[in-house]
Amino acid sequence: MTNAFDVLSTGLADLDERSPGRAGGIAVGKVHDEPGLRVRTIALDAGAVLEEHVAGVPVLIHVVGGRVQFDIGGASHDLAAGALVRADGGVPHAVRAQEPSRLVLTLIG
Repeated sequence: MTNAFDVLSTGLADLDERSPGRAGGIAVGKVHDEPGLRVRTIALDAGAVLEEHVAGVPVLIHVVGGRVQFDIGGASHDLAAGALVRADGGVPHAVRAQEPSRLVLTLIG
């Protein structure tokens, strides 16, 4: 029998351990996997870029640290810690870290 709940993280330090940053780079860490729900952490060094891409399923992108430029829907958004973006699957988007940043990505479906 599976649990009715899981504590996936106890705080930002716990998330940071899952995707320790790399100078000039991007690091992805796995937090959780189950059918229909995947959670990842993404650490971006200042200036790191996730070029335009699409996810095959709906996503939630939560900025938990730093500041990023998030391009989606023909507009550019300056997002700081606490920002939360939802996008349908298939929607092109790109991310550029303005400073060392941490994201939590939830893929639904």
